[in-house]
Amino acid sequence: MKTIIKHVNAEPEPPSRRCADPIPPELETIILDCLAKRPEARPQSADELMARLEAVPLAQAWTPDRSQEWWDRHRPRPDTQRPAEVRRPGIA
Repeated sequence: MKTIIKHVNAEPEPPSRRCADPIPPELETIILDCLAKRPEARPQSADELMARLEAVPLAQAWTPDRSQEWWDRHRPRPDTQRPAEVRRPGIA
């Protein structure tokens, strides 16, 4: 129950505190806005979100190859999944 109450009330931790890779401040703001508790504080449409994401300054263009490299480094590996005894039916 504590976890549920915390999820409802606590502000999410900024991704930059958990990620070794640098995150542009503008991107972090967008992520936190998407996670906002109040719906009116979130992006109001996919178009708004896309425009904000496209405006994030990047030192290097985000290409399909860079995306694939990122996923190759960050995708959970089968051997790092939760142990079978922790899994719940229908949840991988």
